[in-house]
Amino acid sequence: NIRVLGGLISGHLLALASPKLLPEYKGELLVLAEDLGHRLARAFESPTGIPFTRVNLRRGVSRNAPRRTSVAEAGTYLMEFGMLTALTGNQTFYMLAKQSSIAIFYRRSSLGLVGSVVDVTSGAVMDGTSTIG
Repeated sequence: NIRVLGGLISGHLLALASPKLLPEYKGELLVLAEDLGHRLARAFESPTGIPFTRVNLRRGVSRNAPRRTSVAEAGTYLMEFGMLTALTGNQTFYMLAKQSSIAIFYRRSSLGLVGSVVDVTSGAVMDGTSTIG
C-alpha cells in the first residue's frame, strides 16, 4: 500500500544520506519503490481518475472491486507519488496523484468542503459528511 511505498522511499533517502549505515547500498530500495508505484498506479484506472481503494499488485483492479473510496485515502497519494517522481524522473506518478486530487477538489460543496466518500466510477459523492479528523 501507500505506506509501504513511503517506507521504501524513506529508506532509500536515509541510505543515501547516511552511507556509513549501508555502505554497499546501490539504490535497490528505489527500484522496489518504482516497481510498487507502477503496480499501485493501476488503481487510478477509473473513469474519474480517483483511485480504487483496492488493487491486486499482480493483476490490477478486479471487475468487482469496491467503487466507493474514502476521500482521505484517495487524496493522500501526492506526497509519495510526488517524491517518487522527483527521484525517478517519471512524471506519471505525480500526474496520477494530482489528477485524483483535482477530481476530488471539483466535487466540493458550495461551502468549499468535500464529502468523505466518493464513487470512483461516477464521481458521485456517496457521503457528504466533512470532518476534521
